[in-house]
Amino acid sequence: MITYYVRHLLMSTSDCDECIRISPNFVKAYIRKANAYFLMREYKRTIETCDKGIAIDTEHGDGKNVAELNQWKYKANVAIMGTSKEDRRKAAANDPEVQVNIAGSYKQYYIDLGSGHIERPSDAKDPTGHAV
Repeated sequence: MITYYVRHLLMSTSDCDECIRISPNFVKAYIRKANAYFLMREYKRTIETCDKGIAIDTEHGDGKNVAELNQWKYKANVAIMGTSKEDRRKAAANDPEVQVNIAGSYKQYYIDLGSGHIERPSDAKDPTGHAV
């Protein structure tokens, strides 16, 4: 684990993997691995590692490390989303889950419209604000 502190990040993640292989319930390895991924700007991997660590800590541990893992997860989410509204919009546009939700809302809107659940006033607009 010394390599973690020296910032040899690639070696650090492999050290953490080895620790997890030897002792799967060692939550500190997940924390250090998440930290290394964050420093490498591998934010999705950071979140995945945090999720695994949280699951391990709540199932097998005492839950003392959940707050620290949630902190790294939050930092990674903020880094992914950016700080400006435009950055968040761009990130959402590239997220497949968001695209599926948008497609679903369009579908539901037109189903409701066609079945009469939604009245169609003269100034009706679809979910994006365009006239229908």
